[in-house]
Amino acid sequence: MDISKFLITTRPEDKYEPVSLKNIKIVNIPLTRIKKIKVGENERNLLLHDTPDVVILTSSYGAKVFFEYYFKLFKYEPVFIAIGESTANIIKKYHHDSTVPVEKNSYGVISLLKNYKKNKIGLFRSDKSNEIIRNFLEKNRYNYREYFIYSIEAIYSNNIKEYIDSENCIGILFTSSMEVDVFFKITEFIDKTVYAIGKITRETLSKYNCNPVLFNDDSNFKNIVEIIDRDVDK
Repeated sequence: MDISKFLITTRPEDKYEPVSLKNIKIVNIPLTRIKKIKVGENERNLLLHDTPDVVILTSSYGAKVFFEYYFKLFKYEPVFIAIGESTANIIKKYHHDSTVPVEKNSYGVISLLKNYKKNKIGLFRSDKSNEIIRNFLEKNRYNYREYFIYSIEAIYSNNIKEYIDSENCIGILFTSSMEVDVFFKITEFIDKTVYAIGKITRETLSKYNCNPVLFNDDSNFKNIVEIIDRDVDK
């Protein structure tokens, strides 16, 4: 193990990109793995015959899968709602505009959806996403369909406890609720600083009596680890 100070992150391998920092290193230990779900016959028929007016994309990875497999079935350009800037950047990469809520999470997306009550909504997400957006659409009787475009599986890492117990570990950064749940199935206690991206991840951590340092207004992984790195030097 490296003797320098380090931050543990738990992003899926397919979503993790190394970040060069000044004061600390990152040890990424995935607690989940993701897998694309290609368009099935049922989804193909639905999109061909009932194309959504509004498309909700809740992650940058999901946006990549959407444009790789799903957008080719659209008959016209929809309105894109991106949950955060990273997702919006992927949409922009494919030469489309999107709207990003002020509160970059499911609650922020709901605020935007109130402007589209009369539209056909397509919710494109993972099979393990939280149900906040879906429950809102269902409760308020929106015309919507949800499409599971990638799956997420738990990884019960057998070495994360070794890293978290190291005196050189400054803390751990969680980027999703599922990562939190998996972590606390591996170990019941943590005495290092806990960081959370987003309100919903924080809410999940509170179930385990954790009071994390929260990054509410920024969901960009690179930006956040750079902030943590700067704080270490203070």
